Amino acid sequence: MASISPQTGNLTRSQAAHLLRRATFGPSKATLDGYSGMDVDQAVESLFQAQPPAPAPPIDPSTGTTFHEREELGGGTMPFVLQAYMKIWWVNNMLGSGDSALEKIVFFLHSHFTNSANKINLAFPLYHQNALFRHYAYGSFKTLAKKVCRDYAMSVYLDGYTNYFTSPNENFAREFLELYTIGKGPQIGPGNYTTYTEDDVQAAARVLTGYFPSGYLEDAQIPPEIPIQIDSDTGLYMSSVYPVIHDPFPKVFSSAFQNTIITSGSNTIPEIENELDALVNMIFNQQATAEYICRKLYRFFVYYDITQEIEDDIIQPMTTTFINSNFELVPVLKQLLKSQHFYDTDDAQTTNNRKGAIIKSPIDFLLGASRFFDVPLPPQSDIVLHYNAVYVYALYSEYMDMELFESPEVAGWPAYFQEPFFNRNWINGTTLVNRFGSMENLVRGIDVVGGLYNLRLDILDYVATPGNITTPADPNVVVEELTNDLFPYGADDDKKAALKTILTDGDIDAYWTQTWIDYLGGGNELTARLRLEALIDAILQSPEYQLL
Repeated sequence: MASISPQTGNLTRSQAAHLLRRATFGPSKATLDGYSGMDVDQAVESLFQAQPPAPAPPIDPSTGTTFHEREELGGGTMPFVLQAYMKIWWVNNMLGSGDSALEKIVFFLHSHFTNSANKINLAFPLYHQNALFRHYAYGSFKTLAKKVCRDYAMSVYLDGYTNYFTSPNENFAREFLELYTIGKGPQIGPGNYTTYTEDDVQAAARVLTGYFPSGYLEDAQIPPEIPIQIDSDTGLYMSSVYPVIHDPFPKVFSSAFQNTIITSGSNTIPEIENELDALVNMIFNQQATAEYICRKLYRFFVYYDITQEIEDDIIQPMTTTFINSNFELVPVLKQLLKSQHFYDTDDAQTTNNRKGAIIKSPIDFLLGASRFFDVPLPPQSDIVLHYNAVYVYALYSEYMDMELFESPEVAGWPAYFQEPFFNRNWINGTTLVNRFGSMENLVRGIDVVGGLYNLRLDILDYVATPGNITTPADPNVVVEELTNDLFPYGADDDKKAALKTILTDGDIDAYWTQTWIDYLGGGNELTARLRLEALIDAILQSPEYQLL
């Protein structure tokens, strides 16, 4: 039976790697060493220590200044270039996030509350949305959902800026219900999706009239002199309130929401904001909302298949925790990551493994290798060189169908929602070739800015560094330790034997031993390097490495 009961005792090395791969973008060798043998409760608590301070805003290398304000509207660096810098800034934060779970939660929120840089067409809204996710990652999801209703980027992406009393636009209201909060249940009648109805979409759209991202574009109905509004809670941009375009009449919801009626009365700014509070409260008063979000968390951090047993024994206890903790994400994630179910120790079955059960997203795939081998980057003092090196990861991720700040659908990336394949959507003929090619390039070195820097996973340097491999001269140890750390379950004997032949030129262990001795003596570096590069190519291209 699936059990949310806490896992007790100390983490095995394999369990520590599983936890760190799911809750972060992968451990470094040093971090994995530190978590191996740690008490489960202590390990999970360590991932959620006090929220790290917000990183400094991104910098435009051409000016040396930040670009998270509206100054970019006045000219200068083109917005699409600044959007690329935004990707670099975020990937840099992911790479440097250590063993904190914060950045993985921000990534989850980015996959849930979607956007499109191409449609938004500016960079600063992307920054403010990402900062909003970061601000509430350790806070209340309910509060975040309310803030998203006034998020500058979301207002543009889902056409909130065209939602007027005189011509309502239902785009955001529909997705807010269907994708972002309560979710769509089984259709039980015309326009009735169990958890909400088409009439509810229309009523919600009317509540959401009156908000506009000031300065985004010229509009006859919007007074141009009203500045962008700053959220007093976060210090971030949000849509301003314009009573002239708000629907002042009562909004009546269906029996799915207990026939709630929301009205503003005087149609003043405070009353309009109170309507939004009432809408969010109404939605989060339904247990279906907490259940829907907990299912999204489960599919992102554990596994996509939610059986009735998982629903009863895992999702429902998570839902109770979520509601009782004022919809904070961290208590629910702690409960999940500490559970016997997460470590697959809740039963003796071998066909329902949770470890190694999810195909890595492109960003997990790329950053996992880079963080484990501690691939060096140019110093941030050389911002141009540093940005160009980090951009490699963003670009390669895009080649594998994951472009940051560019969801292919309003629902996000298909791997997180599209039945029946879910995470298998990451793999196709093109993306698989690009996965393999990206790692081959990283292992052999990628010239940045015309060769001014070589971005490289130097496997020879890694193996030669004391403490990384116990006995580098023993090919059995090299293969054993690399596969144990990089594969969810290590490698079986046949796999290890096949990998070892890459080092031994067949099955002669002494060949590799002598090659390594010669290298340490000052010669034969090329042979040692080529053998190790071929080995790590084979490991990183193995099916086992594609899995979390």
